Amino acid sequence: MSGEIRGAVIVNILLGVWVIVSPFVLGIPTGSATLWNNVAVGAVVILIALMGGWKEGAVLGAIIPLATWLFTATFVLEFFGMKFLWSNVLSVFALIFEAAYGGALRSMPRP
Repeated sequence: MSGEIRGAVIVNILLGVWVIVSPFVLGIPTGSATLWNNVAVGAVVILIALMGGWKEGAVLGAIIPLATWLFTATFVLEFFGMKFLWSNVLSVFALIFEAAYGGALRSMPRP
């Protein structure tokens, strides 16, 4: 695995960790559907990022539907304020960008 791909995987893992931790940091009530949604999405993002580091192919592309759900769930589930909204929105854009960037790195011909 090249250094650039490893970097993209690490960034996706860190973004997944933030998605998991952000409800706790931003004071979302324990037991809310929103909190557990973020925990589940973040955990799956981390797993996909790890799989993307081990396997060739479009594994990282599976992060995009998860990011889309994270964005949608922010409005569909309980709404807990602008800080949490912006945290999720920025996380979604970062996840989509990193998934696209990691996929582009994989599709580039190797010298």
